[in-house]
Amino acid sequence: MPYAKKLDTDIILNAGCAADLACTEHASEILNSISGKVYIPQIIHAEVKSAINDQPRLRRSTTNNWLIQILDTGLLTLASLETDAEWKEYSVLTQDHRLAHQRIGATIRILAKHRNWIVVCNDYHTMGQLDKHTPPGRYVSTIDLVKHWYDQHDKPPEQIGSILSRLLNVHYAPMQNHPLYDWWRENIVIRREEG
Repeated sequence: MPYAKKLDTDIILNAGCAADLACTEHASEILNSISGKVYIPQIIHAEVKSAINDQPRLRRSTTNNWLIQILDTGLLTLASLETDAEWKEYSVLTQDHRLAHQRIGATIRILAKHRNWIVVCNDYHTMGQLDKHTPPGRYVSTIDLVKHWYDQHDKPPEQIGSILSRLLNVHYAPMQNHPLYDWWRENIVIRREEG
């Protein structure tokens, strides 16, 4: 997968990456290390807030709480489709407007393509779709953002290991073919509970 070489422009997060960043407990520092603006689709913000308001049991989800925290920080700029070209492409990419994943995925791809943003995502299906619909190398993963922040600041190895462990605890680890997999393996601190 052709990952972006550097974070030299605005970026757009999907919901999973926003929640992953929030779980690191350093989301604001990590996002502030990005030179461009950090966007999240308006549709994600609206659907997460609506789902949590409509279904109180979702408020108990740690992931949803992290996502709400990062949405409420003000660090993210809401983005939505604006131009006729964006809306036209949206209508082509979403066969069934009732399916949230189609609406959100299409919105992220279209915004990235038309505005030349880098997409932050962790799943390979999305990356494959981005390769088809955006210029090559226009995405990074959560690990890329963490490494970018780490490289910008002199952080102790145990702090980065702790952050990577938190990501692992929410079931995020880079695939073995990820360019930063070896760096991740070297820095991960797996804490085992003593029996």
